[in-house]
Amino acid sequence: MMPSAGFEVASASVAQLLVAWRHTAEVYSDPELLNALTRDHTDDYGPAPDPRDAA
Repeated sequence: MMPSAGFEVASASVAQLLVAWRHTAEVYSDPELLNALTRDHTDDYGPAPDPRDAA
């Protein structure tokens, strides 16, 4: 019996949830990375280059 389309969507959603959870756990397990991602970034790094110019 083939799974229904709804089951495939639910499986994809659960898979994405697990991937996101794993990345969150990786950040929280590395104090240096956690600090880099959660500190206040008040510096202005200037204008960003136009991505259409990168080819």
